Parts: sequence; structure tokens; C-alpha cells
Amino acid sequence: MQTTLKTPDHIKPNQNKTFPIGTIQTVKHVFEELHLPPLLDDLKHCGHQLSGLVTGLVSYKMTEDLSVSRCHQWMTTTPMLLEYLQLSDFGDDALYRGLGVIGENRHLILSHLLHTLKDEYDVGLDMVFMDWTSSHFEAKTSDLIKYGYSRDHRPDRPQITIGLAQDQHSQLPVGLSIQPGNINDQNHFKITYQEIKPGLRKGSVLVFDAGANGIPNLDLLVSDKMKYLSRMKLNTSDITHHLDTFNKTEWTPVITGNPDEQVYGTQLVFPSRTKYLYFSQNLHDDTYGEQTETPGTRIR
Repeated sequence: MQTTLKTPDHIKPNQNKTFPIGTIQTVKHVFEELHLPPLLDDLKHCGHQLSGLVTGLVSYKMTEDLSVSRCHQWMTTTPMLLEYLQLSDFGDDALYRGLGVIGENRHLILSHLLHTLKDEYDVGLDMVFMDWTSSHFEAKTSDLIKYGYSRDHRPDRPQITIGLAQDQHSQLPVGLSIQPGNINDQNHFKITYQEIKPGLRKGSVLVFDAGANGIPNLDLLVSDKMKYLSRMKLNTSDITHHLDTFNKTEWTPVITGNPDEQVYGTQLVFPSRTKYLYFSQNLHDDTYGEQTETPGTRIR
């Protein structure tokens, strides 16, 4: 174990500054490949170039990931970094204004990303992951900021809800929807879906959790000739029925990689969809204990 500083004595502190050129160069390269700099700079005609500000913000997010004020400090204390981003010295309010412009034009930016991926890289959003979350505020309620189901465990604070969609192939965000804090996932799903629909192909697969899984939403996807993968919602009567009819000899064993785990699966085929059911012996035993003769928990 090292207990003393082994730096040579002739090395003395100086005023040199360093910055992660690799991360910044990667961000610049991705932005250029997606033709983002001209689009961003057209959104802000006065002051500093928006493309340089956003490149710095994204690069900082991928390295230090602290506050906007700390990002401003990181960018402005290194003249070489400012020069590399084609920026001159600026105040931290420039970053906040830049973020405001990005937010106001998010639909335009995401639409641009969709068309670029589709036209130049043949990315047809064959599989898209969708999810919804919330973010609370230390503020008064408004038309957008409302009380609702809190994912960050702050039901005592008003919030907004955020819908996200990410392309599986490119791993780039292709959808962003912001709605009042009291909207549920069932309704928010439709808004996020309509944002990404222009970039989808017939047969594209949408992956989402049970919160957005409802008959109206599933029927919408089927009518648009889309496919989906989602966790089923099961009530107590459904669980009881499936446990009562479960039979290890009729269900198919599922290999999970754990030789001590017993998992079985079956499928229920309907005209427009297929339901996959899985039974875990370990999960069943943990949930019901040794009460295998209790109605609804009998296993054969």
C-alpha cells in the first residue's frame, strides 16, 4: 500500500489548465454527423453561437455532470476551451438562455433528428423504448406544474411529467414530451407516440411498461400496424386463475442461466396480440411460503 507521495520533487505547481478534448471532440463529431450546428445556430441569432454553448453543456454533462453554474465555470476558466468551441467569454445566464431556446424548440430538434436518422442512416426506429417519469419543483402550482403521482417520492411537491423515447439501434433520443404533473401514463403515452410516429415504420416495435398498457393504447398501435412489447396488468382474479390452471407438464421450461431456478412459460394467442405468461417457482415460494394448499396457490 502506498503511504507517501512519489511525485518527483522537481515538479512544481503551475497555472496550466487542462480539459477533456476526447469527450468534446466526440460530441462535436456526433453533432456534425447529425447536422445539428446549423440548426442550433439558426435558433439563436444574437450573442454567442448556440451550437458552441450546447456542445460545452453536453460535454460537461458527460464528464463532471454538476450544475449549469459549474459548467459555466468549467468552460470560461479555460481560454483554449472557449477558442475550441468558437466562443468568447460569457456569463452563466447565456447557458440558461441557451437551455431555454432548446426547450422551446425541442419538437423541431427531435423532428430533425428523426429525419436525419431515417434519410441518411436508414434508421427506421424498428424498436423504440418508451418510458415516463416525473420531476418535482419547489414552486407554486401552475397550468403545467401540478400535484400527481410522484416517481421521485415527493408527493408533497408539485411536478411535471416527462415522456421519453429512445431508438434501440442508434440509442439516440427520438421523442420528448412534457405534460402537467397530474397526467397518467395511459394518456401521456398517446402524446409521446404521436411525436415519434412520423419516424416509425409499419411493424416497428414499441417497448413500454405496464403503466401505459391499456386497451385503447394497444388498439391504437394495432390499427397503425405497429407491434409492441409490454408487461401485462394482472389483477387478483387473473393471478388466481392462472395459478389454479398452472401445470408444469403443460407449460414450457425456460432456461434462465440459473440451474437452481425453475421458470415456466406459456402463450395465449389472440387475433391481434399474444400474451406471454411466466411462472417462477422461487418467486411463488417467496410470496406464498409453504401454503401450497391454499386456494389459488395450488401447484401441480
